Amino acid sequence: QTRAGVGVKVGSGSASAGEMSSSEPSTPAQTPLAAPVIPSPVGALPSPGAPPIPGPSK
Repeated sequence: QTRAGVGVKVGSGSASAGEMSSSEPSTPAQTPLAAPVIPSPVGALPSPGAPPIPGPSK
């Protein structure tokens, strides 16, 4: 009977891990999204430099 109880506990833990696993992938997914967002701001910095280029073009 004790063994069965332990088995049930292990099963519960497994289910918990599965739920946590789902949450974990969600967090990493957000990190990659944030990375692309950072490059965006970086591109904006060079943007201000672009105005000078159009000046000479004129």
